[in-house]
Amino acid sequence: MIVRLIVLAVVLILSSCSIKKTQTCALDFQKTIDYQKKLPTYYKSTGNVYIAGIPVLFKGEFKKGQSTLSLYTIFGQKIGYIKENNKDVCISFNNLKKCGDKDLYKNILNVDIPEKLKDILIGKIDISDANNYSCKDGYLIVRKDDVLYKFKNGKLSEIKYKNYKILYKYKNQKVFIELYDNEDKKAKIVLNKIQRIK
Repeated sequence: MIVRLIVLAVVLILSSCSIKKTQTCALDFQKTIDYQKKLPTYYKSTGNVYIAGIPVLFKGEFKKGQSTLSLYTIFGQKIGYIKENNKDVCISFNNLKKCGDKDLYKNILNVDIPEKLKDILIGKIDISDANNYSCKDGYLIVRKDDVLYKFKNGKLSEIKYKNYKILYKYKNQKVFIELYDNEDKKAKIVLNKIQRIK
C-alpha cells in the first residue's frame, strides 16, 4: 500500500512538472511573438559586410513594397545594390545587373534565403502561425516551413535551412550576423544602426 502511494506521488509530481514545462514553453512562445511584433517592419540601416575578410559598407532602406541595400567600398564609392520588391530581386555589382525571382540569390550569390532580406538583417520572423515549437536549454525552438528558428528572450538566435545556418548576436544595440554554408563561414554582417520608418 505504501509503495503504491509513493509511486502515485512520483507520477503526480512528474506529470505536474511536465505540465508546468509545457505551460512555460507556451508562455515563452507568446512572449517571443510579442517581442518580434515590436521590431520595426520598415527601417533604414547602416552596417558592414565582411566577405572573405574584405569589408563592404552598406546602407539599407526597407520600405513598404521596396527594399534597397546599397553597397560601398570603405572609401565611399558605390559598387552595387540589391533591390527587392514583393515579386522580384535585382542584383547589381560592378556594372553587372541581373533581375529575377528570389532564386536569384541562390543563382548569383550561391545562398538560399528562406526569408525576406529586410527580415533576415533585423532578425524579425513571424512565427505566430507556427504550431511546432519546443523549449530546450533556455531556447525556444520553432519549426516552420522546413526552417528551424531558435530564439532566446524573444530575440532570434539562429536560423537553419537546408545546409545553411545564420547565427545572431546582439551587443550595444548592434546586430552581429554570421552566415554559414555547412561549416564554411560565407559572410559576417554587422548592423550598426537601425532607424524605424513609419
